This record gives sequence, structure tokens and C-alpha cells, in this order.
Amino acid sequence: MAGARPAERLPAIVLLPGTLCDARLFEGQIRPLGALADRLIVGDLTRGRTVTEMAGQVLQSAPQRFALVGFSLGGIVALEMARLARARLTHLALICTTPRPDTPDRRLARMKQVEAAQTGGFRRIVTDELKPRYFALGAPRIERLKRLVVRMALNLGEDVFRRQSLALASRRDARPTLPGLAGLPTLALAGDDDALCPVAVHEEIVEAVPGAWLSVLPGCGHMAPLERPDEVSRELARFLTSA
Repeated sequence: MAGARPAERLPAIVLLPGTLCDARLFEGQIRPLGALADRLIVGDLTRGRTVTEMAGQVLQSAPQRFALVGFSLGGIVALEMARLARARLTHLALICTTPRPDTPDRRLARMKQVEAAQTGGFRRIVTDELKPRYFALGAPRIERLKRLVVRMALNLGEDVFRRQSLALASRRDARPTLPGLAGLPTLALAGDDDALCPVAVHEEIVEAVPGAWLSVLPGCGHMAPLERPDEVSRELARFLTSA
């Protein structure tokens, strides 16, 4: 539109990856999102032993004001960061994640995986138990993406897996904090074929946070940033420049 004022650049965008993922998870988003902000940072979630520790470590190294984008584990940490330092956030985007705590059965399964990883079964857990649940059937480039997921996991290693698994198993229920995010632009982005964090969980976020946006990618599994990189980038850019 003639005479329209361009959207202001964001001071910074912080991206938080998921379990056993590094910056390669966001290889499809870094360039388009980087054009919207003065700085783009991928947070480190490999050192903390609890979700609160991870949140504190990211906050310590983050700029004073920033938009926060979290995927899976990163979304769980992002919710904790919003609880601890809401005033520092300009936007909150939650991708394929959940505000719910682990169920007792899921917690037990994590502990069994941690034990198996420590006794030489780490590669098997990554390839046989984790990877098969990540992608929608028939996802484009699925074999290449599965190889990338395995490389990220093996590069980070079993010690990171243990810390991240224990942090997830002990995390708090974030649902009581959601109404307090009123006024903070919030996006819940889901894949409708996500076996780990289904659409209903994202609907729960949107219902609890006044004014939150919901976006659902049809035929998309859990690893949306890799599986649908262009669509995720477009949804994030639309949200970050409109909210």
C-alpha cells in the first residue's frame, strides 16, 4: 500500500531448539527471520539440569529485549522464560510443544531410556525409539531429514540426552501461568500429524492466553521446522511482523 510504514525491525530473535537438536534444526528459518531483527541467536539448552536452569542460562546471555521462538523442549523452556522474565519478551512463538508436565508413564519411559543410553544403547534409542515418531508419513526429503536428526543427536551425545531427559521429566505444569501471558503476542504453531505434541495441546494454549494465534500445518509431523521449513518461516514472519 502506498505510503504504508514498514514494520519496525525487532531488536533480537532467540530460537530455542528441541531435544538433541542444535542450530541445524532452524536451517530453514535463520535467513528469513534474521532479516526481521538486528540480532538472531540460537540458544543453548545442553547444559542445564532442569527447565528452570536452562531458562535462566538463556536469559543470562540473551539481549534485554527479544522475540522468543521455542520448538518442543525449546517451547517448554520458552514458557518458563516467559514466567521468569515476561517483560523482556516482545513476542512468544511456541512450535510443536506442550505446557503440560510429563505423565507418570512418560516419566518412567524417559528414565528407562536414560538408563539404556548410559549402558551403551544411545544410538539405538535415537534411531529406533525417537526418530520414528518425529516425521509425518510421506514427509518430503524424509530420509535426508532423518539422517540429519541422527547426526545432531550423536554430535550432542548421551550426556546431553540425560540432562535434557531429566529436565523434561521434572518440569512443572506451565498451564497455570498461561493466562498471565495476556498482552504478550503469542503464537502456537502445530503439525496436525504430530504424534508427540498434538494439535489439542496447542488449542489449549490458545484458549488460555487471551489474543493468542493458532496455526496448524496440515500433514506435518513433529519436526515442523525441518519438515516444512518455508511454511514455518512464513508463519513466524507473519506473526512477528503483525502482532
